[in-house]
Amino acid sequence: MLVAFMVILTLAACGGGNEGESKASEESSNGGPVTSNGSEETSEPSEQLLLPDKNWNTELIMLVPNPNYYCEHEFWWDEAEEDVVVTAVIERTRLMQDKYGINLNMIYSTGIGSSKAEVEKSISGGLELDIVADGAMYMAESTLNGWYLDLYEINGEVNGGNGYLNFDASWWDQTAIRDLSMGNKLFFLTGDICVTDDESTWAMFFNKGMVTEFGLENPYALVEDGEWTLDKLHEMAKEVVLKHGDKMSFEPADEDRWGMVSQTYDGLMFMLGCGQSMVHKDNDDLPVIRIMENANVNAWNKVFNIMTDGDHVGVADFFGHYTSGVYGKATQIFANGNALFMPQAISSATGSTLLEAEVDYGIIPMPKFDVNQDDYTASGTVYWLKVVGVPITNDQNLDATLFFLEAMAYHGQKIITPAYYEMVLKGQKLKDEESERMLDLIFRNRTYDMSTVYNFGVGNDVMIQFYTSLLGQRPENKISTVYEQKQSIYETAIENAIDAFLNN
Repeated sequence: MLVAFMVILTLAACGGGNEGESKASEESSNGGPVTSNGSEETSEPSEQLLLPDKNWNTELIMLVPNPNYYCEHEFWWDEAEEDVVVTAVIERTRLMQDKYGINLNMIYSTGIGSSKAEVEKSISGGLELDIVADGAMYMAESTLNGWYLDLYEINGEVNGGNGYLNFDASWWDQTAIRDLSMGNKLFFLTGDICVTDDESTWAMFFNKGMVTEFGLENPYALVEDGEWTLDKLHEMAKEVVLKHGDKMSFEPADEDRWGMVSQTYDGLMFMLGCGQSMVHKDNDDLPVIRIMENANVNAWNKVFNIMTDGDHVGVADFFGHYTSGVYGKATQIFANGNALFMPQAISSATGSTLLEAEVDYGIIPMPKFDVNQDDYTASGTVYWLKVVGVPITNDQNLDATLFFLEAMAYHGQKIITPAYYEMVLKGQKLKDEESERMLDLIFRNRTYDMSTVYNFGVGNDVMIQFYTSLLGQRPENKISTVYEQKQSIYETAIENAIDAFLNN
């Protein structure tokens, strides 16, 4: 059976399948096939939009940050653009206006995290505000202030008690619902309603040419066979290093060749790829710290050994402060063809450095801990993982708001997500359908660590910085010592968060 499966894969890679086949052309889970240009075809749906046929003839007010292009355009836009994703957003915008009679009055704040101040102003000033979107960390902080409505509760109050939000639908990120609720309350959602949830997701970029040059195992096949692990990553990274001086250089112009270029934040991303979050939730849907559990410690020991292997792995933060441009150097080294691997946000694929590079790259999930781990998992940067919530200022438009959110997410899956795939893979010099399958796998198996989203801790002693601080203390791995120093701080922060949630 395995041989037959590999033969099928080989035929597909040699042209047996159409380049457009994938999430953009297969029958989507929301019902009906979607063509490669994002237009909908009619067929019997396997998952339907359960909204009534209704024209609302209303306008809603939405607040979003405006730090970059996609954050401004990903929800609502009605002006001609050449960008394939924004064009899809325009199509959805007009559909919402023409089919449902809903228009959006967009208010743009100054940048990521700026919603906190703007929502506070709206609440204190009695101003109308119906929907807010921002980075998950900032929205989570605001929920602890009691500024957002419990979506479970308000959904049961609209449409005659039947609600409009289908929380089980595939157009909503199911792991975000699972991981980020607290005390069986849910204050924000993410999924196909936006694109920056995908942009912020972490993956492993690899140099296709280097794999061929050194006769390395095919990363796509390793993923398919369940053998893409931390050990395999380290093993392959050791095969390609080239040093021109006495020690490895992190200057792109020096053209030293690395097995992997990285940053300290990747320590957390590797841990979540191993399925090891810093908290889990008990039977009451409340967070409990698990940092010192054996599985977590064992995974960290392996991650630490890889990232402190200075002969083969270049961690940007070890060559300068993160504000000094070292992160850009890491991306440039990979773009120059001088690194086999680079863990990074998917947004790197749509950035100018890789779009303008000559390197031909592929995209695969972050590696598993070992072959016994059931699934590949991916997380992302919670600073700009976009989520949406309904602020307490919305006391007049709840019905239309929840209807709107559901319709936006559903049509986002059918229209915008296929266009986003096309944009992500634009930088590949030799298109391959394997990368599209990998994106399906990465986005389908996302996971989130509640401890980082809610930023449990105080000042610099916050859980999102835990693994980063351990890497800063190399060469010694001090996980138990550092945890003992911070344990009471973390526990107090979690207790305070639980009290805030249960009292809101």
